[in-house]
Amino acid sequence: MPEARLEVQELTLRTRHLFGISRGARQSFENLLVRVCWEGAEGLGEIAPSPYYGERAPIARASAALLWEAAAPRVQGIVSSKDPTEPLLELHRAWDGVVRRNGAARCGLDMALWDLWGKLRGQGVGEVWRPGALNCPVTSYTIGIDVPETLGGRLDAAAGFSILKVKLGGPDDRGTLAAIRERDGRTVRVDANCAWRGGEAVERLRPLAGPGIELIEQPCPPRDLAGLGMVREALGIPVYADESVETLEDLDAVAPFVDGINVKLVKCGGPTQARRHIQRARELGLEVMLGCMIESSLGITAAAQLAPLVDRLDLDGALLLDKDPFSGVEWADGRPRLPQGPGLGVVPRA
Repeated sequence: MPEARLEVQELTLRTRHLFGISRGARQSFENLLVRVCWEGAEGLGEIAPSPYYGERAPIARASAALLWEAAAPRVQGIVSSKDPTEPLLELHRAWDGVVRRNGAARCGLDMALWDLWGKLRGQGVGEVWRPGALNCPVTSYTIGIDVPETLGGRLDAAAGFSILKVKLGGPDDRGTLAAIRERDGRTVRVDANCAWRGGEAVERLRPLAGPGIELIEQPCPPRDLAGLGMVREALGIPVYADESVETLEDLDAVAPFVDGINVKLVKCGGPTQARRHIQRARELGLEVMLGCMIESSLGITAAAQLAPLVDRLDLDGALLLDKDPFSGVEWADGRPRLPQGPGLGVVPRA
């Protein structure tokens, strides 16, 4: 029987501008590239670890090695399946007994196995993930927290995107939003990344709420579900949960307090689990945004393949990069043009 092989290497990404959120700012991101090799084919995946979820590159690399021990004996069954969804769900259940959480490491392996399956069959993963679905929403473009002097340059970079996602929790949120509104009338989503608890969140957000604010994302810490509900009731603006939802169980708990959730492949463990999150959100009557971390076009393209299944997109991670090492999804008027190649349809740049 052929032997499957795993390779993991550094994938350092830099953003064009300092990327700031309420928890801090940085411009360099230590991601990892995953290669799963089998019978002359190579499946690619990306690990985008977040310290917030307890993952940095060394931890994610070690976790991937442990997860691979459970995955390697199953590769033949996965790649030979007409639809590998069930074998991959079984693998995720096996992973629960190896290391808990570690969504970024799981995502890289899950993504690579889907890519390998598609390449071996000469088939795009979208044929399984979104049969018959073609229409894609418009993505937002993120304006991170930074000094006011750079705001013009960041807004220039966002030209061509009709929706802005503005990070809150900085020293002058009100001034930043006022400057954006003075410049143009684009739709704005605001994201506070857990900056305030319920009552303070309402106090901070009330002066910012107004025409053009489409939604508020995760203004309160993950477990402050009552705070999320308080913001929604007080301001009358849709509230989406992000950090509050890592698992399906989290989704059920948060559903009574929000209007929608942000599904990220990196957060929930890859495309296999992301599809389950989307399905469960629909059953609970929630809207769905498909989001990302700072990722190359490898990770972003994998997510974009699910774009026709959701209501909103926030898939600008690769658009913020100084140099993108992969080509895949392309953007036209803010909408993703999905690649047609086998697997994920992603190709390394020269």
